[in-house]
Amino acid sequence: MNTKADNANFQSLTKNEELWNEVLNTSDRNAVLVAGSAMDVLLENILQKFLLERKGVRKIASNFSSRINACYLLGLIEEDEYSDLNTLRAIRNIFAHRLFNCSFEENEIKNLVDKFVLGKQSGISNEEAGVKRHFSIVMIILDGLLGLRFAATEKIKRPQTIVTGRQRKKKEV
Repeated sequence: MNTKADNANFQSLTKNEELWNEVLNTSDRNAVLVAGSAMDVLLENILQKFLLERKGVRKIASNFSSRINACYLLGLIEEDEYSDLNTLRAIRNIFAHRLFNCSFEENEIKNLVDKFVLGKQSGISNEEAGVKRHFSIVMIILDGLLGLRFAATEKIKRPQTIVTGRQRKKKEV
């Protein structure tokens, strides 16, 4: 299995039956970690599609946080997506680093899930949908939006080479 190639070809959490089943039908921890990893890979793929292929591209966006920031600063995602991806990152970090008391029933997690901007815009709340379902619905929305962002992203245009006086002299010699 070539993980790098698998990640490069990954375009949707919800269209990948195996991964989406893990989000919906396994533990809360697994749901969050899988969703977080999927969104991280989607952001990486958007950046890879946009940026010039040069050494160091992977270094400027080497983790989830830096990929979120890079995509936002380059105008590849909107403010609501940026906000919700950071909320997802906070939730993911709790599930990844806390050994106990880690579920959608914990108040800290409930409060974070309730912060999802895209959920509020869609009229979804923890009380109405339940926390895990609310989380899953926002992941559907984010997955769809990032898929659209990927489809709309074009490789950045390389600026024309400008020949300086020093470079001209080298050519003449």
